Amino acid sequence: MFNVLRSKFGAVILGLVIGFIGFVFVFSGVFNPRSTRGMHTGAVAGSVNGEAITLTEFNRAFTQRVEMFKSFGGGKLTDEQIKMFRLKESVFKDLANRKLTEQFAAKSGMVASDEEVKDKIQEIPAFQKEGKFDAVQYHNVLKANNYVAGQFEDMMRKDISTAQWNDFLKNRAKISVAEVKSQYLSAHDRRNIKFVAITTEAIRKKVNITSDEAKKFLEDKAKANLVKAQFEQKKDTEFKGKAFDLVKEQIAKDLLAVDKKDQIKALTDEVAARVLADLGADDKADTKLNDYLKEYGLQVRVSGLQPRTNKSLNGVGESGEIFKDAFGAENAIAPVKGGKVKRYQIGLNTVIALVKEIEVADISKLTAEETEKEMKQLRSRKERNFFDSWMKQISHKASIDMNPSIVSDAEG
Repeated sequence: MFNVLRSKFGAVILGLVIGFIGFVFVFSGVFNPRSTRGMHTGAVAGSVNGEAITLTEFNRAFTQRVEMFKSFGGGKLTDEQIKMFRLKESVFKDLANRKLTEQFAAKSGMVASDEEVKDKIQEIPAFQKEGKFDAVQYHNVLKANNYVAGQFEDMMRKDISTAQWNDFLKNRAKISVAEVKSQYLSAHDRRNIKFVAITTEAIRKKVNITSDEAKKFLEDKAKANLVKAQFEQKKDTEFKGKAFDLVKEQIAKDLLAVDKKDQIKALTDEVAARVLADLGADDKADTKLNDYLKEYGLQVRVSGLQPRTNKSLNGVGESGEIFKDAFGAENAIAPVKGGKVKRYQIGLNTVIALVKEIEVADISKLTAEETEKEMKQLRSRKERNFFDSWMKQISHKASIDMNPSIVSDAEG
């Protein structure tokens, strides 16, 4: 729906049209007195540099946000979900940002003219009859939604001015062909990383804990309760279909193994040494290595071709050091370029990795169509970053006060 509105009215008026949807909600009864939770309509949700965000403004925007989330969720949205998504705080932040932009645009002298306001109002279908603006219809719709013309036109002027300021900011986000080429090379310069992630949990399960040690552990009531809690936590996953009495000793052993740091380190080093010796780029030794790793619940894995912009390995998480070596000019972990398999410590994981495959970007394959696509994506990203940076800067200097009794999503 919003794409249709954007094509019909353009980016400048889209915000106002979305705002006008709120009038329809009022008129149809979606926005009703219950949403004010008994508070007087003159109350404020907060203020920005001394300018109030009224309860009426806040509830109109909040109702729109709720209806949007309902449309995504099959028409349902509980109070718990509203709190979880922090919808009230999100709506207030958006209203505060909008108010800041309005104020900044006004200070910068970017104020919509009477003619611009008139033209945009006459384009809104709700104010038309048979495709043409109708003054009676205009005033009737406003009256039905508790608006007077002057109030609505002032809001309209602010909306247009704000959109013009946003367009001004967007136009400052220039994209060069050189940036497009750099982005293309970055996205198409890729590496396939082969690795084994040796987890502390996998090693801990192989630490030697005797049955006598486990039984003694279970004799302690507090420790026995801890074992029971572990079972309850995993009874639908790891222990699904298993009785507590059958697995309690193993749980006790796992908990005891946590303190066997020297054994864990020694066993980790032993497994890592075997992987360092046998892991290769050509896959020939993978079957034999996987047979060895199976005892620990581990296996050789590959990332698939990944661009240098990626910094994460599946099942490992953030792996910046590995990607740095994978894409470095020295080809440190690329055997096909003279590099060697290497050991890394990534959080609690010991990771053995190498580059299995290298794909070098070819700029000659960058077509005109791809250039245009890349340019749009880069411009959109730069516009967003530019706007976010600007908004963060003016927000830092602003005085923004929130009424927690109205806006807060925290549990009461």
